[in-house]
This record gives sequence, structure tokens and C-alpha cells, in this order.
Amino acid sequence: MTLSIPSLILFGIFCSILGIVLFVYYILNQPDEPEETSGSSYTEEEIILARFLEDKQAINEAFLSAQAELLKELQNS
Repeated sequence: MTLSIPSLILFGIFCSILGIVLFVYYILNQPDEPEETSGSSYTEEEIILARFLEDKQAINEAFLSAQAELLKELQNS
């Protein structure tokens, strides 16, 4: 199965939009207040930073996965 360049570009755009939608959905479903844990020694800023880094890592993984799929399709055509 060979795919044309415009269809691969559309596929890349679709994957990007899907990643953004999933990220927004994830962010909107986060609890408003951080969970209180007994004896936690982390500040609120550290917790926010950790969540941000986790979200960033999830986005990067989704992007790299889509990019690898696109490269695989390009090599097959």
C-alpha cells in the first residue's frame, strides 16, 4: 500500500490534533486541588512541576509515536 505525500501530511496533522485533544482532555479531568497526603514533604510548587513534567512527557511520547509511524509509512512507500 503506497500513500501519497499529501495523505501522509494529513495523517500527521490528524495525529497532532488528536494528541492536543487528548492532552486537553487530560488537563480538564485533573482534580482542582492537589490531594492531601499525610506527612508529604513536597511543596505545592514541586507537585505542580512534577505534574507538568509528566504531562510534557506524555505529549512527547505521543508525538514520537506518531512521528515513528509516519516515518514507517514513508519508508514503505
